Amino acid sequence: MRDFNFRGYDKEEDGWVYGCLVCEGSRAYVNGHEVDPASVGQYTGFYDADGQPVFEGDIITGRHRYGVVWNALQGCYKLLRLGAEYECTQFATKMKRIIGNLYELKDGTLKDKIYGTK
Repeated sequence: MRDFNFRGYDKEEDGWVYGCLVCEGSRAYVNGHEVDPASVGQYTGFYDADGQPVFEGDIITGRHRYGVVWNALQGCYKLLRLGAEYECTQFATKMKRIIGNLYELKDGTLKDKIYGTK
């Protein structure tokens, strides 16, 4: 049976919470914590090289750096190469490590780490 697990960023607690997702209008809650709806991501069913669960929105290293995104046309999660206009690939059987997530990248806190500018 597939595990439907979500995560979201709780700004009040300044951290990620994991569990069941409930949406009410424009608000999102994970395990009873109000989270930023833009941060919500679903568990993909995959693990990285360290055995960490991979969520929608994670950034994974490999030959390149990829963001984990949902491809609605194909009905599956894909890896979107960061910095490319549009290049998607399937999940590799031996993925590298999670190094961050797209939600944190938006505010610039991971930009140097992701793009290797420092």
